[in-house]
Amino acid sequence: MSIFNVNARNYSIYTIPAAWLLAQAVSPRVRLASLGLGHNVYPRDDLAKASANLSPAETAKLKRQEAAHVNGLENFPLFAAAMIVGNEAGLEARTLNLLGVGYLACRGVYTWLYTTVSKEKTSYLRYEPGYMMLIVGLRFGGLAIFCVFIH
Repeated sequence: MSIFNVNARNYSIYTIPAAWLLAQAVSPRVRLASLGLGHNVYPRDDLAKASANLSPAETAKLKRQEAAHVNGLENFPLFAAAMIVGNEAGLEARTLNLLGVGYLACRGVYTWLYTTVSKEKTSYLRYEPGYMMLIVGLRFGGLAIFCVFIH
């Protein structure tokens, strides 16, 4: 049995915690703590306070990580709701698996581009996986709504 056999089982529900972990993975808190610049009392202010002790390049990278982290968390509830509704609507396992993995792949590329690209001109590269996530979401949302109404 291959993990690429999308017809085998419905693995889509597992993409929900994977999406959350992907958003958490780029949080700058671990990096700041490893530098001795993280505090647990009010951690949302750590980056602003730490920037005085970091190089401009390091500060910029940590700010991009924070932005990618927040962006992932902002998108997470909609993705999770779509996966739950799709499962409840009875969409095929193949469709749910492909859309869930497709979203994670696009989210991974988007996050990587968000955190690594530092120039204005090349920052527009992240729109491509961003639009692909939107297309996946619209296709999925349309299928789920259609299935809910015909049941």
